[in-house]
Amino acid sequence: MRAAFPVCPKLILPALRSHTTLLDRVRRAYPELTESQRRLADYLVSNYRDAAFMTASKLADAVDLNEATVVRFAQRLDYAGYPALVREIRDLLQHDLAAPPTEAHSDNTPLGRITDRVAQIAQHLTHVSPTDLLTAANWICESRRIYIVGHGGGAGLAVAMAQELMRLGRPSLALSADMVSVRQLMPHLTVEALLIVVSVGTETADLRALAGRARNAGAKTLAIARHPLLESAQATELCLCLPPAGPRARIDLSTVAVLIDGLVLACEDAMRRPTS
Repeated sequence: MRAAFPVCPKLILPALRSHTTLLDRVRRAYPELTESQRRLADYLVSNYRDAAFMTASKLADAVDLNEATVVRFAQRLDYAGYPALVREIRDLLQHDLAAPPTEAHSDNTPLGRITDRVAQIAQHLTHVSPTDLLTAANWICESRRIYIVGHGGGAGLAVAMAQELMRLGRPSLALSADMVSVRQLMPHLTVEALLIVVSVGTETADLRALAGRARNAGAKTLAIARHPLLESAQATELCLCLPPAGPRARIDLSTVAVLIDGLVLACEDAMRRPTS
């Protein structure tokens, strides 16, 4: 007999303009990009602050390509041209500058380092679209079965997330990303299911195939990833990603864990709302 899980109402999605539009376009288009276009995409994701005031010619020089390739890349992302792409990059930079600055403590005590780390995490999380976060929470509320697959360091986070969602009454199961588990899960990915992939490192082809199979079967697919160009992020319908604010930016387990906690809290808020 199927367990009766409580129904939670949808959270109201605010009319917010996502500041991650550029990064989401890159994520979705990446699998179909040419090798040259992928070089541009890789550069922009990690160095958009530098690219914000580059001409098409200077951006081309930075990745050793020609200017025409840069223009075609912008059009491939459905921008009218390079100027429209640059405006989007500048919007992203403006968002970064509007965030409260993180100031390092002069002392090197354990408490000081913890405080610095918390501030860094908060700054990274400003890149997450509020609309996408609430959409993901609604999906969790709507789905009859939730499968959470954790890869690498994300395996433990997947287990913790499943436990928290079960506490809220959501039917959740955590699985590892090994080949056997992935293949056993595939027949269960139907229109009633939600597949969540938690990824913080390198991935396998099986994981991307799982996300693709789930989408083809009509299941909702969500990636929670430390980078928008991980394969799971490219293969899923929705991604809560944490783009690095520079080539040396650190996105680790703690940042992804806080993001997951925020998603669980959004679901908990939905559970408290009266059903219509």
